Parts: sequence; C-alpha cells; structure tokens
Amino acid sequence: MGIKLSDLIDIATLTATDIMHLRTIGAIDKKITGENLREDLKKDRGMVASFITKVREGWIWCNGATISDIANPEYEALIVDLKAEAGADAGHPYYHADADKAKLPNIKGAAVRGIDTAANRDKDGVRKSGGYQGDGNDPHTHVITHNHNYYIVGVGAGEAGEGLNRDTANGVTSKRVISSGGIIAHSGNSGNNGVGEGTVKNVALYYLIRY
Repeated sequence: MGIKLSDLIDIATLTATDIMHLRTIGAIDKKITGENLREDLKKDRGMVASFITKVREGWIWCNGATISDIANPEYEALIVDLKAEAGADAGHPYYHADADKAKLPNIKGAAVRGIDTAANRDKDGVRKSGGYQGDGNDPHTHVITHNHNYYIVGVGAGEAGEGLNRDTANGVTSKRVISSGGIIAHSGNSGNNGVGEGTVKNVALYYLIRY
C-alpha cells in the first residue's frame, strides 16, 4: 500500500520560508528553503537549452532582444552576467550602453558551436560569446569533361583508303572522310545553384536561457 505525500510532510516544522519538509522512510531529512532554492537556481543561470515552446518559467527565449532589470527585476542577475561578458566592447552581441540593460544571445535560425579559444578549429578563429557565423563551404571545384572524336569530310567519290562518313543514319552517305583527328576535351563549371546556405537535416526548437 502506498504512502500519501501528506504523511511525509511534517506540517509543524514548516516556516514561512520553507517550501517543503520531507522525512523519508529511511529517516533522511531534506528541507528545501526559499533561500537555498535560490542558490541552486543561481548555479544554472545563463545555461542555454532547447525546448519545444518559447515560454517556460525561469527561462527566456534567446531571440536577441534587449532586457532590462527595471522592467523585469528577475533578469537582474542574468544582465550582470551578460554585461560582464561583453565588458566595454560596444560591438559585443550582449552589449548595451544603459547600465540596467543587456542584449540576449540571438540563436534564431542558427545552430550552436563551441567557442574555440585555441583558434585552430573554427575558421573565424576566437569568436565572441554569442557571435554569429554565416554558412559556408570549403573551397572546391567541379570539373565537367566531355570528349569526342572529330572528322573532316569531303564530297565526291571515295578514293582508296577513304571510308564513308560515319553519319550514315542521317543520310550523309555521299560524303567521304578525308582525315580524322584526336580527342577534343571540353571543360566547364557545374554552376552553384542551391538553397542559399549549406545545411544538414535538422529539427527546429526554441533555445532558452536560464535567468
């Protein structure tokens, strides 16, 4: 027979700051207070994760928007982190001149790539956190080669050693081959038509950041 949650909660021990006080069967007490819960949440602040919706408590969509701790006091700690990363660099993706504001990472329509501090794996070298990189391919070529034989033909009766033109199917049997040459090679470019970016099969989800 199961045990009710109410049987595990000692109502008398709860204080105004307590969220829950559970006493397990093994006599291990676990009290979660408002204060230590906030400390636990701070450990995850700034974490980016993907979700099926863009609305989730404690998270905000990474859409490049400017956030303010005056309009939303709950964003204060995240804004401090973003401004610390941007510093005084006005070109940084998170930078905002106002002391109470910062810009969120903008991950709309983009995949996430690890920052390369050694500058030897990312083609753009060491990039800023939140920095955008456009699509691209390694330099490469496509060679198209078409080979054929050619014949010089003449009109009139064939002479010894001269055969009729090979194009007998089209009624050109009155011509004779005077001489033939080697192979002529034609080269060209295959073109670069495409969808506008180099993509792999993917699934679209919302990237949210913990505040």
